[in-house]
Amino acid sequence: RSGYHGDTFGAMSVCDPVTGMHSLFSKSLTKQFFIEQPKCRFGESCSSTDIAELK
Repeated sequence: RSGYHGDTFGAMSVCDPVTGMHSLFSKSLTKQFFIEQPKCRFGESCSSTDIAELK
């Protein structure tokens, strides 16, 4: 969520489903799973609560 990756179909499929262009192209986009971004910073260890949605 909260990311922008470009305007190709592949990139749009991983952009934010709420504020992105999913509603316009939902029938053409690959299905993706979205979770909240973890609170840990890049390169740091994540806590179990940060990665709980991945299970």
